[in-house]
Amino acid sequence: MKTITAPAIGSIVSLLLNLLAALMATSIAQSPFARFIHFAPPYRTAMLRADVLIVLVAFGMGFAVYRRWRPEVSKWLWLAGVCWYVPRTLLTLNVNQDSVLDDRGGATSPTFQDLAHWLEFTVPCLRLAFYSAGAYCCSLWLNRTRAVWGLPVGSGGNERKLGRKLRIRQADGEIALGRDRGADERAGESRDEPTEGRRSL
Repeated sequence: MKTITAPAIGSIVSLLLNLLAALMATSIAQSPFARFIHFAPPYRTAMLRADVLIVLVAFGMGFAVYRRWRPEVSKWLWLAGVCWYVPRTLLTLNVNQDSVLDDRGGATSPTFQDLAHWLEFTVPCLRLAFYSAGAYCCSLWLNRTRAVWGLPVGSGGNERKLGRKLRIRQADGEIALGRDRGADERAGESRDEPTEGRRSL
C-alpha cells in the first residue's frame, strides 16, 4: 500500500484552501457591494449586475492570493468549475435560455428554477473560473517583473520576496564595488611605494 507523501498532502490542503477562498471568501468579499445589485424586477438585469460583481471580486481575490502565497493549484481551479457546470448543461439546460451560460430565463422573466440553477451552477463556475484567471494574470505579471529586474523567472518559493531579493542583489553589488575600490587603492599604493623609495635615494 502506497503511503501519501508530504507534498501530496500539501497539494490537497492547498486545493481545499483555494476552493474555500474562491467560493466562500469571494462571497464574503462581495457582500458589502450587494446593495448595488438591487434584486428587484427586472431580475434579468439584476442577475447580470451580480455576474459582473462576481467576476470582478473573484478575479481580484485570485490575483491577491497568488500575489501573497503563490499557490500553483489556484491557476487550475477553472477545471473544477467546468466539471461542476457540465452536469447542468447536460441535464438541466432550459430550452428557453439564450445560451448555455444564461440562467436568466431567456427573453422572459427568470423562473424560480432559473434562479436556482444560476445560484447552484453559474455562480460557482464564474467564481472558480475568474479566480483562476486572476491567479494566472498575477503569475504573468510576477514573471514579467522578475525578468525586468533580472531575477529568475518561475514560481519557486525562493523567489517570493522580490523586494528582499532585489535588496540583497543591491547589497552584494555594493560590497563587490567596495572590494574593487579597495583593491584599486591598494594597487595604487603599491605602485607609488617604489617611486617614493627612489626619490629618497
